[in-house]
Amino acid sequence: MAENAYRVLHVAPVPNPGNGIANYSQQFRQALQEFAGIPLTPFPFPPLPGTPGQCRRALHRQVRDFPVRDFALVHGELGFLSLPEFYVLEAVARYHPGVPLLLTLHDPPCLVFHPSQFLGLPLPRGQRWQRWFLERTVGDRLRTHVLSATRGIVVLSQEGKVRWSQGGPGRKIPVSVIPQISPWPLADLPATLAVATDRPAFLFLGNLSPEKGLDTLLAAFRQAPPDGINS
Repeated sequence: MAENAYRVLHVAPVPNPGNGIANYSQQFRQALQEFAGIPLTPFPFPPLPGTPGQCRRALHRQVRDFPVRDFALVHGELGFLSLPEFYVLEAVARYHPGVPLLLTLHDPPCLVFHPSQFLGLPLPRGQRWQRWFLERTVGDRLRTHVLSATRGIVVLSQEGKVRWSQGGPGRKIPVSVIPQISPWPLADLPATLAVATDRPAFLFLGNLSPEKGLDTLLAAFRQAPPDGINS
């Protein structure tokens, strides 16, 4: 078996208390190592310049010189406006052709739709420039570079899979639904949440939208005893 058969390069946001994808990714790496014996190596993001163009060039240089071919797979975690992670995956496809990509899409309506579809989403005041920027960067490059090297896509829910199949570029790429549940010690939760620590708790963090997998959480509630959980 090849030496790199189970080595995975993990492209995810740098750990950040305010970034749910970053926190999930950190726990995902730990769980995969502990329970499956598969090491995920975080991509070493360099200090990034301020503008998107400078950021892209810096990351392309980093990926070009990085030993990506030492890994069997590159796994990317993508959310709404995850531009640094996206630029890394774009560069992997460009400079290291043949290395397969696996994408986890945390916000499928925002990233996988054709720009003419996802640009209609409401944006906060003062961020209208993002519509033009997304159309000229994320939409085009997602289709031409990243998806050309992608061998599989993971979404959080059946709804996310439906939305992808209805309008996303690369619809023929195999899609898997894997609900993402992160265990967390109750003792580490903020006291302001007033969660009892003598029984399991379910805590949902994120936008209240169908593709986030709320149906999975509701199904779990239905199976739990009424007085046996916190919610």
